Amino acid sequence: MKLYVCRGKRQANYFLDYGCKLIRIDCDKTAKGYLVFIFHWNGALDAALKSWETDKDTYLIS
Repeated sequence: MKLYVCRGKRQANYFLDYGCKLIRIDCDKTAKGYLVFIFHWNGALDAALKSWETDKDTYLIS
């Protein structure tokens, strides 16, 4: 199983909105006090990663 590790809450929320499967939220091993979001890498995540590049500047900005 291929995994994708994400450190950003905004990006993790974006992936969840696109229907990506979150496997687990864990503590970052390299930076104490931070979380990492571990997703199953599938077709939905591929599509979300491509659209994230264009949407990341405006996503969740009010």
